[in-house]
Amino acid sequence: MFRRKARKEEKAVSIEKPPEPVAKPEPVEVIPVPVVPSGPLIIVDASNTAYGNGMGSSKPSLRFLNIVIEELKRSGIKTIFVADATLRHKITEQEDFESLLNHETVIQVPARTSADDYIWLMAKLYHKDGRRVSIVTNDLFPIHKGQNDKITGIERMTFMFADDRVIFQPPLEELLKPNGSKQGIRTEKKGQQPRTKKQVETVTPKAPVQPKKTDLQANPLSTVIPEELLITLRNFVKGRNQQLGKKINFAVVSNHLHAKYDGNFCKHFGYRRPKDLATLLEVQGYVSLSHVGPTLYIEATEKLTSENK
Repeated sequence: MFRRKARKEEKAVSIEKPPEPVAKPEPVEVIPVPVVPSGPLIIVDASNTAYGNGMGSSKPSLRFLNIVIEELKRSGIKTIFVADATLRHKITEQEDFESLLNHETVIQVPARTSADDYIWLMAKLYHKDGRRVSIVTNDLFPIHKGQNDKITGIERMTFMFADDRVIFQPPLEELLKPNGSKQGIRTEKKGQQPRTKKQVETVTPKAPVQPKKTDLQANPLSTVIPEELLITLRNFVKGRNQQLGKKINFAVVSNHLHAKYDGNFCKHFGYRRPKDLATLLEVQGYVSLSHVGPTLYIEATEKLTSENK
């Protein structure tokens, strides 16, 4: 009797229904947001900066490159130095330069390739990702490549050395100002109501900002060549024993004028950029202009080299 009763109880327990599973809540779908890089980026043409101001310097110097490295390091701006493969064989203090390569402070492009091409490809890559990119070089390749690729927004930053300091144009402080770069896409949860047309119309529009007058508009000297400037150019050409018809790198002339007129001869005489002066000199018959690759050259005419205008 006792065993039969125990078996009935076990059978009763075994036929009990298991508890029903609890329904899991449906996950909320969120629209993914792409991450847009922020902050300015400087790409330095290391080979170009190692030649300093380019005035009679036939051998690149590590001193110039170190000045630029330290100045940009103090600014806190993300910086990439790119050099030609031949620079390691030409620069002074080659062992110290090898150390920069080993620590990847300076990146070297492959042999028999142009650092200019790699710098431009790198600039386009970061610019496409939404970063503000500036290329430090006194060469004109960023301008020409930007025109060929129809890309705007990649800035060319020129430089000159005074004593043991480097001066950039535009100044580094300009890069730290907001410039209306690309903004991240707004995140919205699925089912959230978008802004209606009525809500958009109630927003009060801001008053248009009046553009500031540039030096080219403000200074009447920007369309003429002052006698003082012509004398400076004439003395520079004669001081370098230049002959009629001999090509002179215009970057060398521009650096000489910057050094003479407080680091910015364009501001002193009212030109928007150095090339405006070169164009004006050609129009008025003082020089003829030509290009060898991306480099602009001038050839002094008899009108410039003669004492009488």
